[in-house]
Amino acid sequence: MPKKRLFFLMGFAAVCLAGLVAIIAVCAAPEKRNVILITIETLRADHVSCYGYHRTTTPYIDSLARDGVLFKNAISPSSWTPPAMASMMTSLYPMSHGVTSGIIADGEAFEQEVLDDGFSTLAESLRQEGYTTFGAVSNVHLQGDLGFSQGFDYYYCRLLDDAATLNERVLSWKNVLKESDPFFLWVHYFDPHDPYFQRDPWFDEYASGRCRPAEGPYTEWMLPLQQNVDVFKKNTAALQCLIDGYDSEINYVDAHIQKLIHGLELDDPCLLIVTSDHGEEFLERGYLGHGQSVKQELVHVPLIVRMPGAGHRGKVVERFVSTLDIMPTVLGVLGIENPSGIAGSDLFGNGGLAQARESAVYSDVSKWYVIKAVLHDGFKYIYNYCRKQEELYDLEKDPYEKINLVPYRPELAGQLQQLLGEWVHSVPKAQKVEKKAAASQADLEKLRALGYITDVSEDRPRSCSTGVCHFDTAE
Repeated sequence: MPKKRLFFLMGFAAVCLAGLVAIIAVCAAPEKRNVILITIETLRADHVSCYGYHRTTTPYIDSLARDGVLFKNAISPSSWTPPAMASMMTSLYPMSHGVTSGIIADGEAFEQEVLDDGFSTLAESLRQEGYTTFGAVSNVHLQGDLGFSQGFDYYYCRLLDDAATLNERVLSWKNVLKESDPFFLWVHYFDPHDPYFQRDPWFDEYASGRCRPAEGPYTEWMLPLQQNVDVFKKNTAALQCLIDGYDSEINYVDAHIQKLIHGLELDDPCLLIVTSDHGEEFLERGYLGHGQSVKQELVHVPLIVRMPGAGHRGKVVERFVSTLDIMPTVLGVLGIENPSGIAGSDLFGNGGLAQARESAVYSDVSKWYVIKAVLHDGFKYIYNYCRKQEELYDLEKDPYEKINLVPYRPELAGQLQQLLGEWVHSVPKAQKVEKKAAASQADLEKLRALGYITDVSEDRPRSCSTGVCHFDTAE
């Protein structure tokens, strides 16, 4: 064969091979789909109907679960908003990002740490890849000057906007959203948080005329509710009225999530995630509200992921996962590299959906007491560093954490205590923490008079501003 022809054929083959490689690379690269993250304040998993609740509180979310993946045992890194949402947005545990305290009074946030701009957030990671980023939230714990607007091109925050009002704000961005190629939208609904407004028609169905606002403090903020704890302990009907209102709020926000998704009129399927920051207690441990422990009613949250297209439809994942897995999951689905040092994992990567319960999941809170928990292989170990108390539960047999197994399974308790201690020692600790809106002495006295700050006693949790017991990592 003449050399000229041989060189021609070799060159032609090289060009074809290069073209084939380029085609394969383009086909293999994930599309940059639009991403919608919906977080619902104070929504405990066992009050969501697709998680087995006896009331149909979430018909639209249920439909998303049928079209996507339901993570049955999703755990929040903390049991109240600032640390839980900072963890979700950075994929770092609260000990690492340092956002662990704060008070809302008279519509303002006091004594809350600012999420440091040295941490990479989900919004920042997506904006670096060409996404236009939108955030609409209705909790001032998440306001922009507390660090939660990092990475957002458009950010809106106003306390107590109900779902209808928040939808109006988001839909006012509709044209900009549709012109963005692609976009990331985060919407944080407040409605299931106290005060529990009685939303019809659902409340009428649930309460059957049993109670109305004039008959009791059912639609008050949590402070007056907590001051009436003894009333609710003695009167189960009154407590049920609180729960009826809470459930009606869940229905209300579910209906407005559906209205939002339909109102956006999106042409292409998006990556859609629905979850919560934390749950809510209704006297299961003698308290109302959240932030006081890491029991399941406070940290077990819904997590539903609907993938673009028909991938993984109707799947249920049983193993423990964390909401700080959301950031690496979104980035993984989109083919974007994770920031270094994050704690979460891509739930769809490395055979994630099929994995057994191998990785431990952690949760902690230091709002009242310093309490930390590890969940592993169906068991949950809790340690209260202030009271030196330990608890162990078999969540498969005892999902409501009624039987402390420490006296019966001391060896297992010791193993999980060691696992928890190793995690505490290994997790990077926040190096610099700035507090925004630090309360003056006059503010503190005002908050104390209103009951937001209480003196510490042995039978009552410590307030975040009276100086929680210091956590010693050497313990």
